[in-house]
Amino acid sequence: MTARLQIIVPYELVQVGANWQPFFMTLAQWALLTAPSQDDGPHQIPMPGTDLQCTAHKDSGRPAKIVLYRPAPEDDTLPRRVGVQIDRKMKRIPRYKEEGHTTILLIETQDIALMNQYKMLEAVRTAIGGQLPDGLDQIWYAEAGGHVFMDFTGPISRGDDVIE
Repeated sequence: MTARLQIIVPYELVQVGANWQPFFMTLAQWALLTAPSQDDGPHQIPMPGTDLQCTAHKDSGRPAKIVLYRPAPEDDTLPRRVGVQIDRKMKRIPRYKEEGHTTILLIETQDIALMNQYKMLEAVRTAIGGQLPDGLDQIWYAEAGGHVFMDFTGPISRGDDVIE
């Protein structure tokens, strides 16, 4: 292989219990046998047993590697759903602030395939109107499993996306 191949896998192709062997073999054969003779640019790779296709972008000007990419579906309900949960939690938090405690809201996600810290930061910022609710000192974000743990307080207060 002498080019970068970015292969976009349709979201709908990934199903619980799917037999991945035919998809894997189709992509491997295309990458090893078909791609070398193809021009740079986009190419469609039909997936067996479905009406779906993967889109491969070949770029001979970049270092050789294969990148698989699965775009998440658009979800314009996330800020509203996050807001409902924040409102629910904020009913309990102010009493701790009144007692002199530092108040922290921990937002956790268990969907590491479709979620990331920037998507959640934007949803939280939208849900709370761009500023910390009264009585809340900090907002923290964590992914289940403990691999990602970040303080959203600064980016929300500053209005930027710089997570330190």
